[in-house]
Amino acid sequence: MVAEGYACLGSVFTGAQVQEAIAEIARLLADKGTYFGYSHEPEHSQEIRKLTQFCAYSEPLTKMKDRCAEIAGELFDEPADLIVDNALLKPARVGSAQRWHQDQAILDVHPDETIYGFWIALQDSAIDNGCMEVFPNTNCTCYPHRKEGGWFIPDEYLTSITPLPLPMAPGEVSVWDGKTVHGSKANTSSRSRWALQFHYKPVRVEVGERAGRIAAFSESYRK
Repeated sequence: MVAEGYACLGSVFTGAQVQEAIAEIARLLADKGTYFGYSHEPEHSQEIRKLTQFCAYSEPLTKMKDRCAEIAGELFDEPADLIVDNALLKPARVGSAQRWHQDQAILDVHPDETIYGFWIALQDSAIDNGCMEVFPNTNCTCYPHRKEGGWFIPDEYLTSITPLPLPMAPGEVSVWDGKTVHGSKANTSSRSRWALQFHYKPVRVEVGERAGRIAAFSESYRK
């Protein structure tokens, strides 16, 4: 199903589920409780760009997380466990780009293990508002990452391949391998781009393998 490192699963969630998720995120934003994390747009501090570790405080979002975990379990052929939950809230006009990266270069899971990321569109996601883009067939290589304000792959390592945009409608889901190179461009439109993102590993796999991750992906370590 993810032979090229990614797959588009189509509509997994209904319009009602999407609207309920949007309402739940709005509730969490209004609360700004200390029980979940959030970060801002780098150059627009009034704009919240990402929420994380929030599912325990929202039953509707937990149900969406659990549905994706079922699909991940089918891909693993064994039970799946959540690594991290994110709500990605790219604001209109000022939403910054997400530089090219591999999730396994950031999450502390050994690079020999397989993990999957799930991306759920809550609003229309198109090229002009910064939809997800993937580099097909990159999931068998550990690309060198540089750490400057976050881990990313310098462009010189990607000159021979081209990203593929994945426009999505609300309720649609895409999934990719943890080593598939992906990212998104800036939002230059008048529309926001909200999405949920869940990362999963097999239950048997431990989180915390930082040494193996750094050795495999860090540009400075590999030189």
